[in-house]
Amino acid sequence: MAERYCSKKAVVAGGENRLSTLPEDVIQPVLSFLPSRRAAQTCALATRWRTLCLWKSVPSLRIDADDEAYRCCHDLKRFIDGFLRCRDPTPLHECEILFDDDRGSEQFHPDFELWLYYAVSHKVRVLRFKILAGHDPLQLSAGALISDHLTTLVLRCVEF
Repeated sequence: MAERYCSKKAVVAGGENRLSTLPEDVIQPVLSFLPSRRAAQTCALATRWRTLCLWKSVPSLRIDADDEAYRCCHDLKRFIDGFLRCRDPTPLHECEILFDDDRGSEQFHPDFELWLYYAVSHKVRVLRFKILAGHDPLQLSAGALISDHLTTLVLRCVEF
């Protein structure tokens, strides 16, 4: 049976690292389609990507609480808070937060409001915020989502 593993020499054929040579304007749109956790992990793919920290300026925030990478509520909250703290202050084109699991979203309600405020304050244009599967609705103040930039708003299990 033929060996299925590539040697390091084959991976970097010709001695060049093709990921490192991709221009930023090609990398950014690709990263914006990834879940935020995966986008942050791409800094390990190439030395140049690690140096540039391109994930910090991706114009989208995509969080899915059902992702198996989050072993517990604390991991999820720590990742989101850390991601937002490290992110560049560039405007957000899109923010998507999906919370559909049995962890008990009620404990996140104060955090949800802060995360939504972050998105609105960073000029988000498309905001999708969904709490599913019978969780208690999130109570927001009437002015929480006032924005001149918001063009698309999808909310589930949110009350004003």
